[in-house]
Amino acid sequence: MSIKHYVGLISGVSVLAAPIAWAQPDASAGKRLQLEEVVVTAQKRTQSLSDVPVSVTALSGDKLTEAGIENLSDLSEYTPNFKLVEGGLIPNVYMRGVGSGSNQGFELSVGIFSDGIHLGRPHQTRGAFMDLERVEVLRGPQSILFGKNAIAGALSLISARPTEEPEYSIGFSRGGPDDQQEITATASMPLTDAFGVRVAVRTRDEDGYMENVNPSLQRSEPNVDEFSGRIVLAYNPNDMIESTLKLEKTRREQIGRQFEFTHSSVLTDCSGENTVLDNTKNSDTDEYAEIETYNGTLNIDVHFDRGTLSFVSSMNGFDSEDLFDADSSSFDTVPLLGIEKYDQLSHEIRFASPGGEFVDYIAGVFYQKGEMEFDEFTTLVVRNGALADSPSCDVDTQVLLTSDLEKDTFLDSEAYSAFVQTTFNWNDAWRTTLGVRFVTEEKYGFRNLRLYEQDGTLLSQLPLGGLNPASAAVLAALNIESILWSALAKCPMCCHPLMCNGTQLTRL
Repeated sequence: MSIKHYVGLISGVSVLAAPIAWAQPDASAGKRLQLEEVVVTAQKRTQSLSDVPVSVTALSGDKLTEAGIENLSDLSEYTPNFKLVEGGLIPNVYMRGVGSGSNQGFELSVGIFSDGIHLGRPHQTRGAFMDLERVEVLRGPQSILFGKNAIAGALSLISARPTEEPEYSIGFSRGGPDDQQEITATASMPLTDAFGVRVAVRTRDEDGYMENVNPSLQRSEPNVDEFSGRIVLAYNPNDMIESTLKLEKTRREQIGRQFEFTHSSVLTDCSGENTVLDNTKNSDTDEYAEIETYNGTLNIDVHFDRGTLSFVSSMNGFDSEDLFDADSSSFDTVPLLGIEKYDQLSHEIRFASPGGEFVDYIAGVFYQKGEMEFDEFTTLVVRNGALADSPSCDVDTQVLLTSDLEKDTFLDSEAYSAFVQTTFNWNDAWRTTLGVRFVTEEKYGFRNLRLYEQDGTLLSQLPLGGLNPASAAVLAALNIESILWSALAKCPMCCHPLMCNGTQLTRL
């Protein structure tokens, strides 16, 4: 499958106000106190925040520490119009209400960038969030400079760089309802006049704030154990060349999840479970989540009199394994195991004018290749009435069928793009920005689905009409795969009496 994207001409007119200043209490001093200038790279060049014609929230590393922001979920609570929600298997990211949901086949609609590198998969949001120089949140479409996956906005994480003087720090924090403990240590030093190094490590533990009262588990959830490490090497041989190499890795292990039933259903009514939002759950599945992320990024800037040539290259990805109780109840109905692996290679070359002239411009080319494998395993323990809501326990929840569902998904993508953005600075108050980006992308993917009877027989290998009636009803209710509907079409009885009170299902 080949997909081509065209991002058309985008123009805008921005009105810039003069800097804000206050007079000091002592008017006779004749001095004025100005706000500290905030420098950002929201348009892939160094600018004052007041000169950027988009909605931007910029938080320094000191501000992140002061506010206790330790991950993107914390950041979403602090930043307007940006939200990260932990889903069943993957996080969901939204900007101004726009997001991509939890389908592994889609990349995020909110572009997340780490030192200029696009992190398009939800699991990559669980990478290292530490020792940052700055975080920039750009709201609204950013497709010209940041690509097609920034239609809702972009989030840029900038790692701290090696310093000219030795710096060392260590921090410890503990508290919260989940008794969270965190230790962070950083060290930065020059090794020669041209070469410097910065190292950062972080460990984080959470004991959990939700009680799982299931007799087989009886524990607080989620329990989290996380370790992140990063090394940044800087080489600046002269005033013309600046380069950094970043290597980082994060390992995160979690036991249990922060989900509970908050509405009445057949499963809750028939098991007597609590549906009050009180941080209590009754899940029979020994849920866990393990993920390892890695990122190697090379940035090179070459400064000329007429502008800066930048080269950014990266290899990054992750491996994850999640066991999730999809029904979140004491019934062993839908335990879901997901195993995902993703590897990405990307390069970008761009040239930006110095800025501050009548015509400012930036132009570049971009390449990205990604490969994703996702395997999902589910044991469907189908119960009578388990697929419908009921205000009371008036339906028998006996087990009708146990089937194994396996899904294998593969997606290979390759994208090329070229972009240019030009700004005409008419005067100190008015300017016009025009930009265009061309993207061509090819994606190849497939998904295999296999559903087995309780005796291990593959349903797709059964002769037409040979389906177990309960299996046929389950497939119809779950709407699984059109290829299996062909078998249902000739099924002599496509409904189990206990599943739908003898009413025959509509056939395709």
